[in-house]
Amino acid sequence: MVRVLIDAGGRDSAKVFERWSRRQTDRSAICLPDLWHFLDACQAHSVQAVVTTSDPRAAPMTRARGMTLIHRPASTPSRPGRHEDQFDLAHRKIADARRFSCDLVILNDEANPALYEALDAEGIGIAQILRRRPGFGGGQNRLSERLALYAARGFYASRMVALLSASDVISEDIDQLAGGTTRPIIEFLPHYQASLFMGLPPVALGASVLNICFTGPITAEMGVFDMIAAATLLRSGLKMRFHICGEGAALDAMKLQLAAAGIAGHFRFHGRVTRARLRRVLGTCQVTLVPTRSESGEGFGRSVVESVLAGRPVVASLASPAVSYAPRAVRVVEPGDVQGYVDHLAYLYYDRQELGRMAEACGPASAPFLNPANSLTSAFGRLFQAVAERRPVDARFIRVTPIAPAA
Repeated sequence: MVRVLIDAGGRDSAKVFERWSRRQTDRSAICLPDLWHFLDACQAHSVQAVVTTSDPRAAPMTRARGMTLIHRPASTPSRPGRHEDQFDLAHRKIADARRFSCDLVILNDEANPALYEALDAEGIGIAQILRRRPGFGGGQNRLSERLALYAARGFYASRMVALLSASDVISEDIDQLAGGTTRPIIEFLPHYQASLFMGLPPVALGASVLNICFTGPITAEMGVFDMIAAATLLRSGLKMRFHICGEGAALDAMKLQLAAAGIAGHFRFHGRVTRARLRRVLGTCQVTLVPTRSESGEGFGRSVVESVLAGRPVVASLASPAVSYAPRAVRVVEPGDVQGYVDHLAYLYYDRQELGRMAEACGPASAPFLNPANSLTSAFGRLFQAVAERRPVDARFIRVTPIAPAA
């Protein structure tokens, strides 16, 4: 029987593990967490899982349905510099892999595979889940991060069992980093239940006010100040209302800028939303704005998908890789192009037939995200089956349609 070690981080891992053991999904969650996908795949393929977590609510050791959750307190959380922490984490994970006689260790996207060379030397396989673009996709990272990426090149080229990639953009980044000889890549998509947005009213094509949704972290990298700049230019040309779902470091600065620009009345803040709250907000909106900036390093962009699933067209930056998976339901602009956001939002405000056509395209565009064959559970299953059969992993790439800004 294959034995796999994974680190689940520190956020809600104990709660997810407990819910999974009882088969009680979190009805407030929009989609299942990675740990749930991992445990489901382990059970389906008779894999013994050892899950470590720094979640302070976790017991020292919990066993359920053949899986084990172990509490590993976070080390030196106040230490400046992420890379020293990664050395400590690697040392402890290597020790756990040996202690539990693991066949495979799965890393998250913050881990540097080069730090796990001892496992490779002992014949313990290494795989990695990649949800963010390595190196943030544009040379924005510090020297130490660039050196870490350079050290990982050999592992991505020839020494990993597999890489689980959240988008085609991440896959391309890794392939380029590895010099075109990447180890097998298994792409996956966020998976949603069809019932998530079932029953929402159709887009209100006749409404006098354009209701625009933004969901995600409220940070400069996610484009919230570009959104303010666009709203400032739009206020004299159309009736609009922005619905902001999320929290983040730039929230206070955003509210100050809105007040200074005299457009605070056009914005409503909903905070961090549950599934039910997101349904209500999207139900009142006609379109979603995703103004992600290139320095965000975003690996996918779930807000695009969730809007499409709700039947709401999207105006988005090309820095959000998700746009290539739903091209007929999305209008795109270059990252940071404030006038581009203005033009597209104004176009959809005045051309309601085009808004209706894009809304109709949301249905077919939703299909890949409702298909369990594209899910992270399926990706884990493909990996586990290959390890159990002691054969190379079969790569999987999910088809995308290149999309470009309208002329």
